[in-house]
Amino acid sequence: MLRLLLRYHDPTLASYLEENGVTPEMYATPWFLTYFSNKLEKEVLYHLWDKIMSNDDPAFILFFSVGFLVYHRVILNSSEPSMLP
Repeated sequence: MLRLLLRYHDPTLASYLEENGVTPEMYATPWFLTYFSNKLEKEVLYHLWDKIMSNDDPAFILFFSVGFLVYHRVILNSSEPSMLP
C-alpha cells in the first residue's frame, strides 16, 4: 500500500527508489514497528503518537510515511544509492 501511495503522491521519488532497488519493506518496516521512535525527536514523536492514538483511520500511518518521504525527497535524491536504505 505504501508503494502505491508514494507512486501517486510523488511518482518521481517512487521511481528513483525502485530503480535503486529500495523497496518500502527495507525502510518502512522499522518505522511501523517502532512508530518512528528511531527517526524523530522526542517532542515531534510525542505529537505523532498522540495523533496515531487519537486517529480512527488505520491508514494514517501510511499517509504520514508518504509525507515523511516527500519531505526528505531532496536528501534522498542526492544520496548515494547504496546509502538509501
